[in-house]
Amino acid sequence: MTRKKFQYMNTRYQLKGRGITGEISTLYVNGQQIEQFKTIDEFYNNMGQQGWEIRPLGIDDKLDIFYVVMQREIFENE
Repeated sequence: MTRKKFQYMNTRYQLKGRGITGEISTLYVNGQQIEQFKTIDEFYNNMGQQGWEIRPLGIDDKLDIFYVVMQREIFENE
């Protein structure tokens, strides 16, 4: 029997300027700074190819920081 399970990843990021181009100023995944992606779309598309889905949490309006939890389903046999 297969049971549904999920894996989660916490992300926090800021975009450059007003965020119109989607260029990343800072990106943290599970507390580790990630610098390999130029835009947030590039990051999201890469994660989507690995099975991750976005679960937005919120925005710090004063600092323009975005908080997102990403999840993907994993399978384990009992």
